[in-house]
Amino acid sequence: MNHRNNHRSRFLITLLLLAALFVGNVRTYDVLAAPASFPDVAKSAYYYTPVSWALDNGITTGRGGYFQPNKTCTRAEAVTFLYRLAGAPKADAASSFSDVQ
Repeated sequence: MNHRNNHRSRFLITLLLLAALFVGNVRTYDVLAAPASFPDVAKSAYYYTPVSWALDNGITTGRGGYFQPNKTCTRAEAVTFLYRLAGAPKADAASSFSDVQ
């Protein structure tokens, strides 16, 4: 993994940590009552609780059944996390970005 991918992966994990702290208090989140997390997220990983929270709250669905914490988080994935965190609001206007449909 190159340095840039590692930076983006850490950004993704940080984003999930912030989302979990903002919307649902991670300290009171009951990981034991949560659905099973991804097979590539160890229970000992520092990001296990926020990833479990994000899965349980529909913020992330993973990639093919895996979270892939060492893969690059794309702009589309980051925006999707934020969109879902905001409650998936309906867009009132078309996007001006050429890569958004």
